[in-house]
Amino acid sequence: MNQSQILATVLSHTLQMEAASLLENWEEVVRLSLVRDPLLMSLQPEQPRESLDVVQRIQAIDAQILTRAANSRSELQTAFAEEMAKFSGAMSRYSAVKSYHSVARM
Repeated sequence: MNQSQILATVLSHTLQMEAASLLENWEEVVRLSLVRDPLLMSLQPEQPRESLDVVQRIQAIDAQILTRAANSRSELQTAFAEEMAKFSGAMSRYSAVKSYHSVARM
């Protein structure tokens, strides 16, 4: 594969990663990244101007994916904390009922 073909493949994988991130399919984003990243690293440092424009587009898409991932992570952490608070409350009520039953049997 020549450099322009590699770059085209990298862009294609990046666009697929973007689509997967919009669907919050993070497993697919990771899978595509594992395929894409070695190709990206194989690019020669000296590129024509047109190729550099594509690389900048890839970088911009990657930045958007990272922002989206950070937002999703934050939302998941918040949801997890809320669910843990509900669970803690339920466990407190369970313990109170259990204590009542222990006392009521006496």
